[in-house]
Parts: sequence; C-alpha cells; structure tokens
Amino acid sequence: MTAPIPGNVAKPSEHGRTSTPPTSPRPGGDGDIVTKLRGERDRYVALAFAAGDLLLELDAKRIVRMASGACQALCGRTPAELLEREIGELATETDSSFLGRILDTLAATGRLDPVAIGLSHADGGETRALMGACQIPSAPDRIFVTLTLLPGGSLLAAPRDSETGLLEESDLLKVAQRSVAGVAGQPPRELALIRLDGLSAAKKALPEERSKLLMREIGAAIRAASLGGDSAGRIGDDAFGLVRVPGQALDQLPDAVGKAAVDSGIAPDAITAKIAKVGLESGTLSEAETARALAYVVKHFSQSAESGFTLTSLADGLPAALEQAVARYSSVNRLIGRDGLQLVFQPIVALANRAIHHHEVLSRFPDGQSPYEVISFSEEVGLIEELDLSVCRKAVAELEA
Repeated sequence: MTAPIPGNVAKPSEHGRTSTPPTSPRPGGDGDIVTKLRGERDRYVALAFAAGDLLLELDAKRIVRMASGACQALCGRTPAELLEREIGELATETDSSFLGRILDTLAATGRLDPVAIGLSHADGGETRALMGACQIPSAPDRIFVTLTLLPGGSLLAAPRDSETGLLEESDLLKVAQRSVAGVAGQPPRELALIRLDGLSAAKKALPEERSKLLMREIGAAIRAASLGGDSAGRIGDDAFGLVRVPGQALDQLPDAVGKAAVDSGIAPDAITAKIAKVGLESGTLSEAETARALAYVVKHFSQSAESGFTLTSLADGLPAALEQAVARYSSVNRLIGRDGLQLVFQPIVALANRAIHHHEVLSRFPDGQSPYEVISFSEEVGLIEELDLSVCRKAVAELEA
C-alpha cells in the first residue's frame, strides 16, 4: 500500500496570510530544530504505514477519532464514515465481543500483540485483518490501532465456526501441530481441552437472539484465553480446544462462561466447564505420529466416558496419548492377523414375495466390542484396508465352502 506522508505544508499566519517554513534554515537556528522534528514525524508515520494498511486513533471510549489508510479495502467505508464510530461496530458480529475483551487488556499491558479480526463492510461483505494496538504514556486517553489485510491463503483467514468465531477443528489441529515443533527460545505450549456440560441444553432453551449472544460471548472468552488471541477452535457441539503457554491462568474462563450465561438469561451454573490439558512436547514421536496423536486426543476428548480416554489421562502429554492409540492399534492389528473377527450373514429379502435376494455380511468382534468403534478407529490409524481385506477373505472362504 502506498500512503501519503505529510511534508511541510502551508498554513495561515496570525494575520490570515499564508506562510511557509524557510527552505534553507539557518544553521544551528530554530529552522534546524523544526526540520529535524518534521523528519522524525515523517519517519514514524512511514514506519506506522509499513506495519499496517489502516491506522486508527481511538479515544478512551474507543470511538474512532482519526482514520488514515486503506479504509475502503478493509472496512468498505471512507475515512469520514469511520469517524465517531465505536470500534466494535467495525467488527463482524461474532468478533465484536472478542475485540472488546482484548482491548480490555491494554490497560495492564500497554500493547496488544497482533490478532486476527473480522471486519464488516457497509454492504454486508467481510474482510479479515491483523490488528495491533498500543497506548503510550504521553497520551493515556488514546488507543492507537493498526490493521493489516490478511491474504486469503493465511491460516488466520481460515473459515470460522459461524456461532463462536473460533477456528474449525482441522485448523486448530494445524495450530497445535505447529506449536509442537516450537521455536527456539520460546516456552513450551500446551493444548487445553474444554467441555461445557449443559451448553446444548441451554441453547435449546433460549430464544434465537439470546442463543447467538451466548455462543458469541463463550467464543470470545475462549479465544481471548488462547495464544495470541487466535489459537482456539471448536471440536464439537459442547467441546472446544485452545493452544496456550503453560502457567497462564484459565481460572477466569468458568467465570466468563457463567457471566455469558447470565447475560443471555440463564442461571450461571447452567453450564459447567471441565478443562484438561495436554503438553505439546513430542518426545521421540515422528511428525506423522504427532499428528495422529493430536487427532486422537481431540477426536476422543468429547467421548471420554465411552472410550475410556479420561481427562486425567491427558496430563502426561502426547506420548502418553499416543501410547493409548498404539495399544489399541496393536489390539486391532492382532485381531485382523489371526482372523479373530467373526462374520454373520443377514438375509435381505424382496418385499414383493419375501424371497431372499442376497445376504449382507456383517462383522462381529470378540468381547462385545462395538463394530462402529473398531471400524472408526481403523479408519483413523490406517488399518481399514487390512480390516476390509480380512472380511473379504473370510466371506470368500464361506462362499467356497
């Protein structure tokens, strides 16, 4: 983006005439100081536009008082149309609550690390931008904001859950896997998994608008607790996950969920939060094993009661999670190798005359194991072809007999 950088501009004098600064200031005089100050100003303006496509200045009530840059491209509005608006009005419906939450942290930190924000256009369109913000001691009643347009291929511009504004499960897994690799000098990361018991029932009991408000506020609270404010995703109707730095408090999350419940018109204890954490250290796992372990953890978290995958079992990290997957993998593999599965033949009859048309071959597993669970797991870990071939071999053997 090319932005004009203010230079030496003409200005009216006290007598109404136009005066301009001298082009050749006297060495060591006031002109040198003015030129130097203007140079410093222009340098900071240039640096600001190098960091963002759009610059905003907000007052203490977060009302836009100055806008400069690519307003039309990012917000679908002219600079004049942005003035006097509360900045939350510029965000998409699902991101407005989140925007308010992260700006609340400025009073304590003075600076906001860049986060992705959805911006709404006057014509109904949307763009995603990377937003940074800061406050400076000399202007404590002002907030300075930069917005940079995100390219379509960026993970930060990925599709979002329509109710919460959180990442979809597949993109959360990408963030988590990228965090496993880590960066030298940075602290380790962890994946926090959250189940909100009672959420689905609460949504059904609320009118549509209040249900939307509840989900927006819950999404904003979970996202604000994540690394960089944009490392959280939805992994089920009532299940969520976020990547974070260990040690950052999650104690405020249940209170935030309770407040969201009250604001939407239900009791604060109608929704209870259960949180489990898994360290994102891969140990000796390969990249493929790490990805498999992450997928296993996320997929089975919301089914922990049925699968035996408990909340406390996550505490030992990815290697422990994968150990469970490997143990089950070995069990299914042995079952296939020794032809441990049994077949039953279900007759399919013609409605017209009740004559048997063909038989459907169904798999049965020892110890009452659920065919659905075994087959789903085989698909997850790459054993489904061997399982299918084992069924085919047994069926052909029956036909030959």
